[in-house]
Amino acid sequence: MRQANRFTAMAMSRSFLGILWVFSMFASPAWAQASDPAAEASDPADSGAGDASDGSPRVAEPEPETEPETEPERASAVGSSDGVEAGYVSGEADSVASTIQRGFFVQGDLGLFTTLGGRSNVAPYASRSLSNVEPQVAIVVGYDVLHGPKYAFSVGARFAAAFNSGAGRISAEEAAAASVATPDVVSGTAVTKSADYAIMEAGVQLGLSWMVAERFALLFKANGGAGIVDPNPTLVATAPGAGGASLSPLFGVALGTEYFPLLTNFSIGAEVRFLGVLVPGAGGGSEFIPGLALTAPVKYTF
Repeated sequence: MRQANRFTAMAMSRSFLGILWVFSMFASPAWAQASDPAAEASDPADSGAGDASDGSPRVAEPEPETEPETEPERASAVGSSDGVEAGYVSGEADSVASTIQRGFFVQGDLGLFTTLGGRSNVAPYASRSLSNVEPQVAIVVGYDVLHGPKYAFSVGARFAAAFNSGAGRISAEEAAAASVATPDVVSGTAVTKSADYAIMEAGVQLGLSWMVAERFALLFKANGGAGIVDPNPTLVATAPGAGGASLSPLFGVALGTEYFPLLTNFSIGAEVRFLGVLVPGAGGGSEFIPGLALTAPVKYTF
């Protein structure tokens, strides 16, 4: 009986020690911190909240707001090829595209030409206000010697060719004399003057360009030099030198516009030009021949 009580006491003591050991494990701070989910969720290092060192509660700092990307920024961020496809051009490229080139240039003109006045050399020798419309071509090689954001002043060499037909240099008196002339003397009258001739030009041109808009300019040009008129339209068929060319001084003035496209080295325009030629005639005299041209110049600046 006494031995049975001893075994019972030993079993109860062992059970009691086991209970104490389990309780001590649950009550351990390290074990509670590692196993408690609430403690992990409220860790100040992870959440940014909790009690501060001075005892005041900590408030989580709001995340900084970011502005949404604009469409040009998004296009430029994905690369230059995507930006071009989306229709955006970098600032540097746009600046280059908007620059108007100045300096050494070559300009070509193609247009229409007519002389003013004259008469038909076919009876009844009717007067004409304009000759037949014929082509004119020209080339100018020049340099912008002075230029600024709003203007450019250029000097160049001009070479041109214009053509006349259908209007001879016949006066009313000469037409009346030819209408009463007998067939055997017609060859000595004014109706045998040439009504078809060419005017070749070589000289100097001055030009002033003034910008009136971002890509538009007004033009004023003046030129002068020597011309070759072939054949001489002031000589009758029986006069010495008839049918030959004559060296004649000439001048011209022009008004026009110029447009600068995105092709930075090119410009195109439209011009109205007045041309005056002083052609030497028989007996030491001379005759003034006025002309008018409408051209479309194309210029390339290097």
